[in-house]
Amino acid sequence: MSVIVPLNIMSQDAIEHLLDAAFGHDRHGRTAYLIRDGMPWLPELSFGIEDEKGRLIGSLQSWPVALTHEDGGQTPLSWSAPSPSTRPPRAPAMAAP
Repeated sequence: MSVIVPLNIMSQDAIEHLLDAAFGHDRHGRTAYLIRDGMPWLPELSFGIEDEKGRLIGSLQSWPVALTHEDGGQTPLSWSAPSPSTRPPRAPAMAAP
């Protein structure tokens, strides 16, 4: 049975392996990574899913972000990013009749 655990108890290597498997080794060039560059994720709002053998099989990481208004004021937000260890298979493309 899988269990939800605080993500910060998992090793950084396990987290990186999971994210590479889910999003590829080139994931750091994606917009989501560029937006949160240099910003640590929020441990109190980030969770992992362990399988019955204690392996990390999914995660939900949250980062602080802010919406900046024209007057310079900011509204704090949270950015959550789920990361499954495996993606469901995609259905093959259907040819037009």
